Amino acid sequence: MEEKHTLSKSKAQHKIVPVTPKKSPATLKGFGELLTDSWNIFTRMWKRLLGLYVVLYLSIFAVGFLFAMLVGLGLFVVSIFHITGIWPIALLFIGVLVFIVFIAATAILMSVVLIRAIKDREHPISIMESIKEAKKDIVPYYVVSMLTGVVVTIGYTLFIIPGIIFSVWFMFATYEYIYHGKRGFAALQMSKAYMKGRWWNIFLLGVLPGLFIFVASFVLQLIANLGSESAVIGGITIMLRFILNIIATPLYLIYFVLLYENIKSTYMGGDVVLTKKQRNKYIAGIVLGSVMMIVLLGIAAYGMILVASKIPEIEQKFQFDPYGRDHYGEPPIPDSSGPYMPDTPPDY
Repeated sequence: MEEKHTLSKSKAQHKIVPVTPKKSPATLKGFGELLTDSWNIFTRMWKRLLGLYVVLYLSIFAVGFLFAMLVGLGLFVVSIFHITGIWPIALLFIGVLVFIVFIAATAILMSVVLIRAIKDREHPISIMESIKEAKKDIVPYYVVSMLTGVVVTIGYTLFIIPGIIFSVWFMFATYEYIYHGKRGFAALQMSKAYMKGRWWNIFLLGVLPGLFIFVASFVLQLIANLGSESAVIGGITIMLRFILNIIATPLYLIYFVLLYENIKSTYMGGDVVLTKKQRNKYIAGIVLGSVMMIVLLGIAAYGMILVASKIPEIEQKFQFDPYGRDHYGEPPIPDSSGPYMPDTPPDY
């Protein structure tokens, strides 16, 4: 009896209770400190990150090459045996679909593997072991990423500002899955809780890396344009842009992982449990937003079709005639400068 009582007491102690998140302190690490920490981590693990990139990109290249070979072989067989009908098209469609799914799965796997590699930087494992462990995360990670993308896209469609707000709210939903295993809308809800009381600070910290990379790319492009006649300057610029891309891609990811860890470590609220009411709100918002997005896109498409149908009429109305006649074929009305004296037009 006493054992049962102890067990029930233990369960009660570990039961997660929904908590209203408190406002966390707005003070976070600055951009310079985060960038310095990111660079230090990059210099320590650049070989491992490069190895992960090489393995994943080579797999994409290998499958792409195999797909191209199969398509070429299929076209050869169709032309030799004069196969007609729907089967060649159906097989090509299935092949393209499988290839797209593989590319998407590999891209998701790459994100998961890289985030986990940075997360477990103090206890690294082999590249193949990292890929093997990350395979089980492809579907849950994709679901969280897809929900985030749908919500943010709907927000941008509805006059941009909601999209910016949603982008910051749900910026770390996928990280929340990787670090704590939260799935679906629960990951979005927790990411939103982290932002309470410090939205603007996190917004600026999220924008600055992209702005930094944009300025660096712009400067390199400007140098390339100014030295367009010099092959040496052009070659140096191409090399610098290649190096920038190699360094900036993992550095950008490391920066956001560190930003997430900093936000999480300074979070003052408790664990946020997604209630059924909140889940229904998310679903209703996605459905309503999708309907509004479809309506707006339909109105925009109708307007474009209407304008396109009027173009011939507009062109005819404002058509230039070298003999001075208007679009009705009549000569213009003489002005005070004198009678109208056109050249004799050719017969029509």
